[in-house]
Amino acid sequence: MHENEWKSAYESIGPDAAANERIWNSLMREAGADAAGRSVIRRRHTGKRQIRMVLLAAVLVGAMGATAYAAGLFGTQALTIPEPEFTPQKLVIDEDGKGRQVDNPVDGAVFSITQPQELPENLDPAIRRKVENNKAAWEEWKSWYEENKIQEPDVFKLPEEARASDLIQNEDGDWKLVFTRPNKTDEELKNWVNAIEAESKEHPERIEELNRELSAYYENPDNWVVVEERRVSQEEYAQYQEFLSVSGKYMDSYDYHYLVQTEEQGIKLEEIASQYGLVLRHTAETRFGTLADYYAVHGVPDWMSEEDAAKLQQDSTGLSAEEQLAELSRHCCRGKLFLTPPPYVDHLYWYEEGTFGVNYTWVSENGQLAECYLYNSMYGTLSSGLELFRDIEDVDAYTTRAYITEDGTEVTILESEHENAWGHRDAAFLYVFLPDSFLVIQVENPDGLSPAELEKIADSVNFAEINRSI
Repeated sequence: MHENEWKSAYESIGPDAAANERIWNSLMREAGADAAGRSVIRRRHTGKRQIRMVLLAAVLVGAMGATAYAAGLFGTQALTIPEPEFTPQKLVIDEDGKGRQVDNPVDGAVFSITQPQELPENLDPAIRRKVENNKAAWEEWKSWYEENKIQEPDVFKLPEEARASDLIQNEDGDWKLVFTRPNKTDEELKNWVNAIEAESKEHPERIEELNRELSAYYENPDNWVVVEERRVSQEEYAQYQEFLSVSGKYMDSYDYHYLVQTEEQGIKLEEIASQYGLVLRHTAETRFGTLADYYAVHGVPDWMSEEDAAKLQQDSTGLSAEEQLAELSRHCCRGKLFLTPPPYVDHLYWYEEGTFGVNYTWVSENGQLAECYLYNSMYGTLSSGLELFRDIEDVDAYTTRAYITEDGTEVTILESEHENAWGHRDAAFLYVFLPDSFLVIQVENPDGLSPAELEKIADSVNFAEINRSI
Protein backbone atom coordinates (compact mmCIF):
# COMPACT_ATOMS: atom_id res chain seq x y z
CA MET A 1 0.00 0.00 0.00
CA HIS A 2 1.39 3.41 -0.89
CA GLU A 3 1.82 6.11 1.73
CA ASN A 4 -1.03 8.31 0.39
CA GLU A 5 -3.41 5.34 0.62
CA TRP A 6 -2.43 4.83 4.26
CA LYS A 7 -3.02 8.47 5.09
CA SER A 8 -6.38 8.81 3.37
CA ALA A 9 -7.53 5.60 5.05
CA TYR A 10 -6.84 6.63 8.63
CA GLU A 11 -7.99 10.26 8.14
CA SER A 12 -11.44 8.95 7.27
CA ILE A 13 -11.85 7.94 10.94
CA GLY A 14 -12.35 11.57 11.84
CA PRO A 15 -10.05 12.60 14.76
CA ASP A 16 -8.91 16.21 14.89
CA ALA A 17 -5.94 17.40 12.81
CA ALA A 18 -3.46 17.27 15.68
CA ALA A 19 -4.45 13.72 16.59
CA ASN A 20 -4.27 12.79 12.90
CA GLU A 21 -0.69 13.98 12.66
CA ARG A 22 0.43 12.27 15.88
CA ILE A 23 -1.08 8.94 14.86
CA TRP A 24 0.22 9.24 11.29
CA ASN A 25 3.80 10.07 12.33
CA SER A 26 3.85 7.24 14.86
CA LEU A 27 2.46 4.77 12.34
CA MET A 28 4.98 5.75 9.70
CA ARG A 29 7.91 5.48 12.12
CA GLU A 30 6.81 2.03 13.21
CA ALA A 31 6.19 0.86 9.66
CA GLY A 32 9.37 2.33 8.28
CA ALA A 33 7.32 3.66 5.33
CA ASP A 34 9.59 6.59 4.51
CA ALA A 35 9.39 6.21 0.74
CA ALA A 36 6.31 6.37 -1.48
CA GLY A 37 5.58 3.04 -3.07
CA ARG A 38 7.28 0.87 -0.45
CA SER A 39 5.27 -2.22 0.35
CA VAL A 40 4.60 -2.24 4.09
CA ILE A 41 2.04 -4.86 4.94
CA ARG A 42 0.24 -7.62 3.09
CA ARG A 43 -2.04 -10.33 4.35
CA ARG A 44 -2.95 -13.57 2.66
CA HIS A 45 -6.20 -13.50 0.62
CA THR A 46 -6.98 -9.85 1.40
CA GLY A 47 -8.09 -7.34 -1.20
CA LYS A 48 -7.55 -3.58 -1.11
CA ARG A 49 -10.75 -2.92 0.84
CA GLN A 50 -9.80 -5.51 3.50
CA ILE A 51 -6.27 -4.10 3.88
CA ARG A 52 -7.80 -0.67 4.51
CA MET A 53 -10.06 -2.13 7.19
CA VAL A 54 -7.06 -3.83 8.86
CA LEU A 55 -5.29 -0.48 8.94
CA LEU A 56 -8.31 1.36 10.37
CA ALA A 57 -8.65 -1.28 13.08
CA ALA A 58 -4.96 -0.94 13.95
CA VAL A 59 -5.26 2.83 14.31
CA LEU A 60 -8.35 2.51 16.50
CA VAL A 61 -6.66 -0.08 18.70
CA GLY A 62 -3.66 2.22 19.10
CA ALA A 63 -5.89 5.14 20.00
CA MET A 64 -7.59 3.06 22.68
CA GLY A 65 -4.24 2.07 24.24
CA ALA A 66 -4.66 -1.67 23.79
CA THR A 67 -1.75 -3.98 24.63
CA ALA A 68 -1.77 -5.75 21.26
CA TYR A 69 0.89 -4.87 18.70
CA ALA A 70 1.16 -5.10 14.94
CA ALA A 71 4.40 -7.01 14.52
CA GLY A 72 3.97 -6.84 10.75
CA LEU A 73 4.48 -3.09 10.91
CA PHE A 74 7.66 -3.45 12.96
CA GLY A 75 9.79 -4.74 10.11
CA THR A 76 13.55 -5.16 10.10
CA GLN A 77 13.99 -3.23 13.38
CA ALA A 78 13.56 -6.43 15.36
CA LEU A 79 16.66 -7.97 13.75
CA THR A 80 18.91 -5.04 12.77
CA ILE A 81 21.82 -4.53 15.17
CA PRO A 82 21.90 -0.71 15.67
CA GLU A 83 25.67 -0.29 16.07
CA PRO A 84 27.39 -3.55 15.13
CA GLU A 85 30.96 -4.10 16.26
CA PHE A 86 31.99 -4.76 12.66
CA THR A 87 31.12 -3.26 9.28
CA PRO A 88 28.46 -5.03 7.17
CA GLN A 89 29.89 -6.86 4.17
CA LYS A 90 28.80 -7.60 0.63
CA LEU A 91 30.00 -9.94 -2.10
CA VAL A 92 31.93 -8.65 -5.12
CA ILE A 93 33.37 -10.65 -8.02
CA ASP A 94 36.94 -9.91 -9.07
CA GLU A 95 38.22 -10.04 -12.65
CA ASP A 96 39.52 -13.56 -12.05
CA GLY A 97 35.96 -14.67 -11.30
CA LYS A 98 36.53 -15.20 -7.58
CA GLY A 99 34.26 -13.72 -4.96
CA ARG A 100 35.34 -11.74 -1.93
CA GLN A 101 33.70 -9.72 0.82
CA VAL A 102 34.07 -5.93 1.01
CA ASP A 103 32.79 -3.30 3.45
CA ASN A 104 29.22 -2.17 2.83
CA PRO A 105 28.43 0.49 5.47
CA VAL A 106 25.82 2.52 3.53
CA ASP A 107 23.31 -0.02 2.21
CA GLY A 108 24.21 -2.95 4.45
CA ALA A 109 23.17 -4.07 7.90
CA VAL A 110 23.78 -6.92 10.31
CA PHE A 111 20.77 -9.02 11.36
CA SER A 112 20.81 -10.84 14.68
CA ILE A 113 19.02 -14.18 14.48
CA THR A 114 19.35 -14.86 18.21
CA GLN A 115 18.08 -11.84 20.11
CA PRO A 116 15.47 -9.13 19.43
CA GLN A 117 17.20 -5.79 18.87
CA GLU A 118 14.11 -3.62 19.27
CA LEU A 119 10.62 -4.36 20.54
CA PRO A 120 7.16 -3.26 19.43
CA GLU A 121 5.94 -0.44 21.64
CA ASN A 122 3.01 -2.32 23.15
CA LEU A 123 4.76 -5.62 23.82
CA ASP A 124 4.39 -7.14 27.29
CA PRO A 125 6.41 -4.95 29.75
CA ALA A 126 7.83 -8.09 31.40
CA ILE A 127 9.38 -9.12 28.08
CA ARG A 128 10.76 -5.61 27.58
CA ARG A 129 12.43 -5.70 31.02
CA LYS A 130 14.13 -9.01 30.24
CA VAL A 131 15.41 -7.82 26.86
CA GLU A 132 16.67 -4.52 28.28
CA ASN A 133 18.35 -6.35 31.17
CA ASN A 134 19.92 -8.69 28.63
CA LYS A 135 21.48 -5.83 26.67
CA ALA A 136 22.72 -4.05 29.79
CA ALA A 137 24.20 -7.24 31.24
CA TRP A 138 25.99 -8.10 28.00
CA GLU A 139 27.52 -4.61 27.76
CA GLU A 140 28.76 -4.92 31.35
CA TRP A 141 30.20 -8.39 30.72
CA LYS A 142 31.84 -7.31 27.45
CA SER A 143 33.44 -4.28 29.10
CA TRP A 144 34.76 -6.31 32.05
CA TYR A 145 36.00 -9.09 29.76
CA GLU A 146 37.98 -6.71 27.53
CA GLU A 147 39.74 -5.26 30.57
CA ASN A 148 40.47 -8.59 32.28
CA LYS A 149 40.99 -11.19 29.55
CA ILE A 150 44.43 -12.75 29.06
CA GLN A 151 45.85 -10.80 26.15
CA GLU A 152 48.68 -11.35 23.73
CA PRO A 153 51.60 -9.00 24.64
CA ASP A 154 51.94 -6.19 22.09
CA VAL A 155 55.52 -7.22 21.32
CA PHE A 156 54.22 -10.44 19.71
CA LYS A 157 51.70 -8.78 17.40
CA LEU A 158 52.59 -9.31 13.76
CA PRO A 159 53.69 -6.25 11.73
CA GLU A 160 51.47 -5.56 8.74
CA GLU A 161 53.92 -6.89 6.15
CA ALA A 162 55.04 -9.96 8.11
CA ARG A 163 53.68 -13.46 7.44
CA ALA A 164 55.66 -15.51 9.99
CA SER A 165 57.75 -15.17 13.14
CA ASP A 166 60.58 -17.04 14.83
CA LEU A 167 61.41 -16.84 18.57
CA ILE A 168 65.07 -17.33 19.51
CA GLN A 169 66.37 -17.37 23.11
CA ASN A 170 69.34 -15.10 23.86
CA GLU A 171 72.23 -16.02 26.18
CA ASP A 172 71.02 -13.52 28.83
CA GLY A 173 67.65 -15.28 29.16
CA ASP A 174 65.64 -12.80 27.08
CA TRP A 175 64.33 -13.63 23.61
CA LYS A 176 64.69 -12.31 20.07
CA LEU A 177 61.57 -12.26 17.90
CA VAL A 178 62.19 -12.21 14.16
CA PHE A 179 59.32 -11.39 11.75
CA THR A 180 59.65 -12.50 8.12
CA ARG A 181 57.79 -12.65 4.83
CA PRO A 182 58.30 -14.41 1.45
CA ASN A 183 60.63 -12.65 -0.98
CA LYS A 184 57.82 -12.62 -3.55
CA THR A 185 55.07 -10.00 -3.41
CA ASP A 186 51.49 -10.93 -2.54
CA GLU A 187 50.54 -10.29 -6.17
CA GLU A 188 53.27 -12.62 -7.44
CA LEU A 189 52.20 -15.37 -5.04
CA LYS A 190 48.55 -14.94 -6.03
CA ASN A 191 49.44 -15.19 -9.73
CA TRP A 192 51.50 -18.31 -9.01
CA VAL A 193 48.59 -20.01 -7.24
CA ASN A 194 46.20 -19.04 -10.08
CA ALA A 195 48.65 -20.48 -12.60
CA ILE A 196 48.81 -23.74 -10.63
CA GLU A 197 45.00 -23.96 -10.58
CA ALA A 198 44.79 -23.33 -14.33
CA GLU A 199 47.54 -25.85 -15.11
CA SER A 200 45.93 -28.44 -12.83
CA LYS A 201 42.61 -28.19 -14.67
CA GLU A 202 44.31 -28.70 -18.03
CA HIS A 203 46.74 -31.36 -16.81
CA PRO A 204 45.32 -33.09 -13.70
CA GLU A 205 48.24 -35.50 -13.63
CA ARG A 206 50.56 -32.60 -12.66
CA ILE A 207 48.62 -31.50 -9.54
CA GLU A 208 50.96 -33.18 -7.02
CA GLU A 209 54.09 -31.96 -8.82
CA LEU A 210 52.86 -28.35 -8.94
CA ASN A 211 51.85 -28.39 -5.27
CA ARG A 212 55.25 -29.80 -4.29
CA GLU A 213 56.95 -26.89 -6.08
CA LEU A 214 54.85 -24.38 -4.14
CA SER A 215 55.49 -26.13 -0.81
CA ALA A 216 59.23 -26.30 -1.49
CA TYR A 217 59.29 -22.55 -2.02
CA TYR A 218 57.70 -21.84 1.36
CA GLU A 219 59.85 -24.40 3.16
CA ASN A 220 63.15 -22.94 1.90
CA PRO A 221 64.43 -20.38 4.49
CA ASP A 222 66.40 -18.61 1.73
CA ASN A 223 63.07 -17.50 0.25
CA TRP A 224 62.14 -15.50 3.38
CA VAL A 225 63.28 -11.95 4.20
CA VAL A 226 63.38 -10.23 7.61
CA VAL A 227 60.75 -7.54 8.14
CA GLU A 228 61.53 -6.62 11.77
CA GLU A 229 63.34 -7.87 14.90
CA ARG A 230 62.19 -7.29 18.49
CA ARG A 231 63.51 -8.05 21.96
CA VAL A 232 61.17 -9.98 24.29
CA SER A 233 61.63 -9.88 28.06
CA GLN A 234 61.17 -12.92 30.29
CA GLU A 235 57.99 -11.34 31.71
CA GLU A 236 56.55 -10.82 28.21
CA TYR A 237 57.49 -14.38 27.28
CA ALA A 238 55.70 -15.75 30.38
CA GLN A 239 52.62 -13.66 29.58
CA TYR A 240 52.67 -14.97 26.01
CA GLN A 241 52.80 -18.57 27.23
CA GLU A 242 49.79 -17.91 29.45
CA PHE A 243 47.98 -16.39 26.47
CA LEU A 244 48.75 -19.46 24.34
CA SER A 245 47.50 -21.78 27.08
CA VAL A 246 43.95 -20.37 26.82
CA SER A 247 43.87 -19.14 23.21
CA GLY A 248 40.92 -20.66 21.40
CA LYS A 249 39.97 -22.74 24.46
CA TYR A 250 36.80 -22.15 26.44
CA MET A 251 35.46 -23.74 29.60
CA ASP A 252 33.19 -26.68 28.85
CA SER A 253 30.71 -25.64 31.52
CA TYR A 254 29.63 -22.53 29.55
CA ASP A 255 28.45 -22.02 26.01
CA TYR A 256 31.60 -20.97 24.12
CA HIS A 257 29.88 -17.79 22.87
CA TYR A 258 30.45 -16.34 26.37
CA LEU A 259 34.23 -16.68 25.77
CA VAL A 260 34.85 -17.93 29.32
CA GLN A 261 38.45 -19.23 29.55
CA THR A 262 39.20 -19.12 33.30
CA GLU A 263 37.40 -19.77 36.56
CA GLU A 264 37.68 -16.07 37.46
CA GLN A 265 35.83 -15.16 34.27
CA GLY A 266 33.15 -17.75 34.98
CA ILE A 267 32.54 -16.36 38.46
CA LYS A 268 32.21 -12.82 37.10
CA LEU A 269 29.83 -13.90 34.34
CA GLU A 270 27.61 -15.68 36.89
CA GLU A 271 27.65 -12.57 39.08
CA ILE A 272 26.56 -10.26 36.25
CA ALA A 273 23.81 -12.62 35.06
CA SER A 274 22.45 -12.96 38.60
CA GLN A 275 22.54 -9.19 39.11
CA TYR A 276 20.22 -8.71 36.12
CA GLY A 277 17.99 -11.68 36.87
CA LEU A 278 19.20 -13.71 33.88
CA VAL A 279 20.27 -17.31 33.39
CA LEU A 280 23.15 -18.67 31.30
CA ARG A 281 23.53 -21.24 28.58
CA HIS A 282 25.78 -24.07 29.63
CA THR A 283 26.71 -27.22 27.69
CA ALA A 284 24.71 -27.83 24.52
CA GLU A 285 23.24 -31.18 23.54
CA THR A 286 23.71 -31.71 19.79
CA ARG A 287 22.27 -34.27 17.38
CA PHE A 288 23.22 -34.83 13.73
CA GLY A 289 21.38 -36.26 10.74
CA THR A 290 22.57 -39.04 8.43
CA LEU A 291 24.33 -38.78 5.06
CA ALA A 292 21.83 -41.23 3.66
CA ASP A 293 18.95 -38.89 4.53
CA TYR A 294 20.87 -35.91 3.14
CA TYR A 295 21.37 -37.48 -0.29
CA ALA A 296 17.81 -38.81 -0.30
CA VAL A 297 16.56 -35.20 -0.15
CA HIS A 298 19.32 -33.27 -1.95
CA GLY A 299 20.25 -35.84 -4.57
CA VAL A 300 23.73 -37.05 -5.53
CA PRO A 301 26.12 -34.56 -7.21
CA ASP A 302 26.92 -35.22 -10.89
CA TRP A 303 30.65 -35.32 -10.21
CA MET A 304 30.41 -38.16 -7.67
CA SER A 305 31.21 -41.67 -8.79
CA GLU A 306 28.47 -44.30 -8.57
CA GLU A 307 30.56 -46.28 -6.09
CA ASP A 308 31.03 -43.32 -3.72
CA ALA A 309 27.39 -42.33 -4.07
CA ALA A 310 26.25 -45.83 -3.15
CA LYS A 311 28.40 -45.82 -0.01
CA LEU A 312 27.17 -42.42 1.14
CA GLN A 313 23.54 -43.28 0.49
CA GLN A 314 23.95 -46.27 2.81
CA ASP A 315 25.67 -44.30 5.59
CA SER A 316 23.15 -44.20 8.44
CA THR A 317 25.51 -42.79 11.08
CA GLY A 318 23.45 -40.24 13.00
CA LEU A 319 19.71 -39.88 13.58
CA SER A 320 16.72 -39.47 11.32
CA ALA A 321 14.84 -36.16 11.32
CA GLU A 322 12.05 -37.79 13.31
CA GLU A 323 14.47 -39.11 15.96
CA GLN A 324 16.27 -35.77 16.33
CA LEU A 325 13.07 -33.76 16.65
CA ALA A 326 11.63 -36.23 19.15
CA GLU A 327 14.63 -35.66 21.44
CA LEU A 328 14.36 -31.89 21.04
CA SER A 329 10.66 -31.94 21.89
CA ARG A 330 11.25 -33.90 25.06
CA HIS A 331 13.59 -31.19 26.36
CA CYS A 332 12.29 -27.90 24.95
CA CYS A 333 8.64 -28.24 23.87
CA ARG A 334 5.32 -29.34 25.29
CA GLY A 335 4.65 -31.34 22.13
CA LYS A 336 5.99 -31.65 18.60
CA LEU A 337 7.91 -28.64 17.25
CA PHE A 338 6.66 -29.13 13.69
CA LEU A 339 3.10 -29.68 12.55
CA THR A 340 4.60 -30.54 9.15
CA PRO A 341 8.04 -32.06 9.86
CA PRO A 342 10.89 -31.26 7.45
CA PRO A 343 12.21 -34.23 5.43
CA TYR A 344 15.81 -33.62 6.50
CA VAL A 345 17.40 -32.17 9.63
CA ASP A 346 21.14 -31.56 9.27
CA HIS A 347 21.62 -30.95 12.98
CA LEU A 348 19.94 -29.49 16.01
CA TYR A 349 21.00 -28.53 19.52
CA TRP A 350 19.49 -27.32 22.76
CA TYR A 351 20.48 -25.92 26.14
CA GLU A 352 18.93 -26.79 29.47
CA GLU A 353 17.32 -23.34 29.88
CA GLY A 354 15.26 -23.66 26.68
CA THR A 355 17.30 -22.06 23.89
CA PHE A 356 17.57 -24.29 20.81
CA GLY A 357 18.43 -24.26 17.10
CA VAL A 358 17.40 -26.48 14.19
CA ASN A 359 19.13 -26.53 10.78
CA TYR A 360 16.78 -28.24 8.33
CA THR A 361 15.79 -28.53 4.66
CA TRP A 362 12.34 -27.59 3.41
CA VAL A 363 11.01 -28.99 0.12
CA SER A 364 8.39 -26.85 -1.63
CA GLU A 365 5.45 -28.24 -3.59
CA ASN A 366 7.31 -27.72 -6.88
CA GLY A 367 10.46 -29.42 -5.54
CA GLN A 368 12.51 -26.35 -4.59
CA LEU A 369 14.90 -26.90 -1.68
CA ALA A 370 15.24 -24.22 0.98
CA GLU A 371 17.79 -24.34 3.76
CA CYS A 372 16.20 -23.17 7.00
CA TYR A 373 17.73 -22.25 10.34
CA LEU A 374 15.27 -21.95 13.22
CA TYR A 375 16.57 -20.40 16.45
CA ASN A 376 14.52 -20.04 19.64
CA SER A 377 16.11 -17.59 22.11
CA MET A 378 14.79 -17.28 25.66
CA TYR A 379 14.21 -13.67 26.77
CA GLY A 380 15.58 -14.43 30.23
CA THR A 381 18.88 -15.90 29.02
CA LEU A 382 22.02 -13.77 28.68
CA SER A 383 22.76 -13.46 24.98
CA SER A 384 25.09 -11.36 22.84
CA GLY A 385 22.76 -11.40 19.84
CA LEU A 386 25.73 -12.53 17.74
CA GLU A 387 25.48 -16.28 18.33
CA LEU A 388 24.02 -16.34 14.81
CA PHE A 389 24.03 -13.28 12.59
CA ARG A 390 23.78 -12.39 8.92
CA ASP A 391 25.30 -9.66 6.75
CA ILE A 392 22.54 -7.98 4.73
CA GLU A 393 23.62 -6.29 1.51
CA ASP A 394 20.59 -4.02 1.02
CA VAL A 395 18.41 -3.73 4.09
CA ASP A 396 15.99 -1.29 2.40
CA ALA A 397 15.17 -3.94 -0.20
CA TYR A 398 13.23 -5.93 2.42
CA THR A 399 9.46 -5.66 2.56
CA THR A 400 7.50 -6.62 5.65
CA ARG A 401 4.17 -8.28 6.10
CA ALA A 402 2.21 -9.85 8.89
CA TYR A 403 0.84 -13.35 8.52
CA ILE A 404 -1.52 -15.19 10.86
CA THR A 405 -0.72 -18.89 10.90
CA GLU A 406 -3.35 -21.60 10.95
CA ASP A 407 -2.88 -21.91 14.73
CA GLY A 408 -3.45 -18.15 15.19
CA THR A 409 0.18 -17.04 15.73
CA GLU A 410 1.20 -13.67 14.28
CA VAL A 411 4.41 -14.10 12.25
CA THR A 412 6.37 -11.29 10.63
CA ILE A 413 7.77 -12.19 7.21
CA LEU A 414 10.69 -10.25 5.73
CA GLU A 415 11.28 -10.74 1.99
CA SER A 416 13.73 -9.22 -0.47
CA GLU A 417 14.21 -9.46 -4.24
CA HIS A 418 17.78 -8.19 -3.97
CA GLU A 419 20.41 -10.52 -5.43
CA ASN A 420 24.10 -10.74 -4.57
CA ALA A 421 26.92 -10.73 -7.11
CA TRP A 422 26.40 -14.46 -7.77
CA GLY A 423 22.75 -13.81 -8.61
CA HIS A 424 21.49 -15.47 -5.43
CA ARG A 425 18.40 -14.02 -3.78
CA ASP A 426 18.80 -12.69 -0.22
CA ALA A 427 17.50 -14.89 2.56
CA ALA A 428 13.97 -14.42 3.85
CA PHE A 429 13.29 -14.16 7.59
CA LEU A 430 10.29 -15.09 9.70
CA TYR A 431 10.09 -14.02 13.34
CA VAL A 432 7.69 -14.30 16.24
CA PHE A 433 7.56 -12.72 19.70
CA LEU A 434 6.44 -15.72 21.77
CA PRO A 435 5.50 -15.38 25.46
CA ASP A 436 8.88 -16.72 26.68
CA SER A 437 11.16 -16.46 23.67
CA PHE A 438 12.01 -14.83 20.37
CA LEU A 439 11.91 -17.24 17.43
CA VAL A 440 13.54 -16.56 14.04
CA ILE A 441 13.61 -18.72 10.92
CA GLN A 442 16.16 -17.84 8.24
CA VAL A 443 15.12 -19.26 4.84
CA GLU A 444 17.64 -19.53 2.01
CA ASN A 445 16.99 -20.41 -1.61
CA PRO A 446 19.11 -18.96 -4.45
CA ASP A 447 16.00 -18.24 -6.55
CA GLY A 448 13.79 -17.16 -3.67
CA LEU A 449 10.55 -18.78 -2.51
CA SER A 450 7.06 -17.54 -3.28
CA PRO A 451 5.11 -15.69 -0.56
CA ALA A 452 2.73 -18.65 -0.35
CA GLU A 453 5.62 -21.05 0.26
CA LEU A 454 7.01 -18.85 3.07
CA GLU A 455 3.57 -18.95 4.65
CA LYS A 456 3.64 -22.75 4.50
CA ILE A 457 6.97 -22.72 6.33
CA ALA A 458 5.37 -20.55 9.01
CA ASP A 459 2.34 -22.86 9.20
CA SER A 460 4.63 -25.90 9.59
CA VAL A 461 5.80 -24.79 13.07
CA ASN A 462 3.77 -25.68 16.16
CA PHE A 463 4.35 -22.34 17.95
CA ALA A 464 1.89 -23.10 20.74
CA GLU A 465 3.96 -26.07 21.89
CA ILE A 466 7.32 -24.26 22.23
CA ASN A 467 8.91 -23.61 25.63
CA ARG A 468 8.15 -26.09 28.35
CA SER A 469 8.48 -24.67 31.86
CA ILE A 470 12.18 -25.14 32.62
